[in-house]
Amino acid sequence: MVMTSKEQKYIRASIRNQKKTTLADIIYDGKAIAIVVMESPQKRSLVLSGEEAATNLFDLIAINPEYHFKNIDGFNLNIPTFKAYRVELQTEAEPVEETERHRPVKALLYKEHDAGSTLVRSIEYMEFFDQADPYFQPKKISFTDVKTGDIGHITVDKIEYNIGLPSFLFEIRGNTDK
Repeated sequence: MVMTSKEQKYIRASIRNQKKTTLADIIYDGKAIAIVVMESPQKRSLVLSGEEAATNLFDLIAINPEYHFKNIDGFNLNIPTFKAYRVELQTEAEPVEETERHRPVKALLYKEHDAGSTLVRSIEYMEFFDQADPYFQPKKISFTDVKTGDIGHITVDKIEYNIGLPSFLFEIRGNTDK
C-alpha cells in the first residue's frame, strides 16, 4: 500500500498486489470518500456513505496517526462523515527516547447512540518505520472490524507528503456508483 496526502483534506491509499500493480484506490477528496476499482479497460468508482464511509475514512487517517491526529492543523473530525462517531487514539504511556512524543498504540472508532457508544473498528500498530521524523510512521497495521470479527493486516510500503501534488490525483473519477 502507498499512502499519499496533500494537506489534511486530500488522502489516497493505493492498494497493490504482490506484483506492485494497483488493484484499487481509496480516495478522500475533502468532501466524499470513494473506492476506485481498476477494471480493464476502465475504472469504476463507488462513493461510500454511512458506516462504510466512516470506517473507510477512519482507516485512511489512522494509517498515518501522528500526522492526522495532531492537535494543531490535524484532520477535522467535525465533518458529516463522522457526525455519529467518535475517534480515539491511544498512545504509549512514556515518550520515545530522545523525543517528547508518544508512539501510537491503537486507534478506535466508536458509533455514538443514545445509550452510549459501540466500538466499530479497532486498529493496532504492530511495527513502525525506523525514522521518527517528521512522524512515527506505522509499517505494519492490524485492522479489526468489531461487528464481523474480521481481522486484516496491512503493510505500508511508503507514505508521501507533498503539498505540490496535483489535485487530480485525489479526484473521484470513472463510472461512479452511489
